[in-house]
Amino acid sequence: MSISKKIYTPQILIYCEGVSDKYFVNAIKVAYGCNRQFSVQGGQGGSAEEVLRKCINVLGEYEKYCVVDATPKISDELRLKALENKITLIEISPYLECVILNTLNNSDAYSAGYNKNKAKDILKKYKEAGEYLDLENLFISEITITFLKKRRECLGEFLTLVDLFEKYKKSQQEINDRS
Repeated sequence: MSISKKIYTPQILIYCEGVSDKYFVNAIKVAYGCNRQFSVQGGQGGSAEEVLRKCINVLGEYEKYCVVDATPKISDELRLKALENKITLIEISPYLECVILNTLNNSDAYSAGYNKNKAKDILKKYKEAGEYLDLENLFISEITITFLKKRRECLGEFLTLVDLFEKYKKSQQEINDRS
């Protein structure tokens, strides 16, 4: 008797600007239990345009989402190229790190005009204060579906991804209910 294993290939790629946003999106993915359907990859930082170009060049038959800072703006030419490549662009305003801090603190203290580098430093201190090994462990420990529902108003454009994860979780439940 042979045992067959199903091989799951992610259907959706979420390409993030840097490590902290990759960890944050991955924690949302884990909270919703969408591990098989989604691949979360992180760039090495850089401008939103550089990150989008990298996302365009990722090989594979994915439904693609690219998560970047809304500042500075992406050129119309590159937006068109993203559209041609069927990439959903999610621009987080003002900066990814600011929205993450607002979500963790349930506030809007890190809004428009807040310095991105200062926000990165605060995230590092947040991690150290909780004695987490890294930001990924911090986010996975803190982020649950209940947490996200309570903090919806802080999530900004990240809500697009939360809604996507919710949709896939519901569809998975429907499939399981029919089985």
